[in-house]
Amino acid sequence: MSNNELLLAISALMDAKLEPIKKEIQDTQTSIQTKLDILDAKIDGVEASLNARMDALEIKIDTVEARLNARIDALDAKIDAVEASLSARIDTLDAKIDAVEASLSARIDALDAKIDAVEASLSARIDALDAKIDAVEASLKADINVLDAKIDDIQISLDSEIRRTNILIETEIFPRLNSIESTYMYTYDKYSHAFDDMESLKSDMSIVKGILSEHSRQLKHCL
Repeated sequence: MSNNELLLAISALMDAKLEPIKKEIQDTQTSIQTKLDILDAKIDGVEASLNARMDALEIKIDTVEARLNARIDALDAKIDAVEASLSARIDTLDAKIDAVEASLSARIDALDAKIDAVEASLSARIDALDAKIDAVEASLKADINVLDAKIDDIQISLDSEIRRTNILIETEIFPRLNSIESTYMYTYDKYSHAFDDMESLKSDMSIVKGILSEHSRQLKHCL
């Protein structure tokens, strides 16, 4: 057998063995292609569905955006109006505050000047009162010193008078009282049993009373 024949034989044998594999590969390709076609169709359907939903969402978004833009424009206009109104009120309040500040500043300046004047007047009066108090204090100190001296003199005089009175009582009054008491007791003893001579006793008693009254008067004068 020649080489060509051998090659043809090998080629025929290989073709015979490869034919089932080729057929299996072709069947697999056909199955895969079918599945790919189905997936492609499914993808197209999903894409179409999603595109439709996306279109609906875009329309909804546009509608919401338009509605929100309209509300935003309305709010923006309202804000501008409120800002203009508040700005006008703020300007009015600012002017009012300036006027009040100016008025209060003027009143404060007037009060400040009045306080200064009152302070000056009160300071002058306080200075005058201080001087008057100093003068009164000096005068009172002088009077107190004079009174202290007088009180000392009176105290010395009273001490001397008390000592003299005590001496007088001890040397003159007590002896006289003792004498009077002795005389009275003697007279009482003398006339206690003499009922018939009552007139004489009354006379003596009158004399004793007079003496006692005189000594009592002298004693009071000395005390």
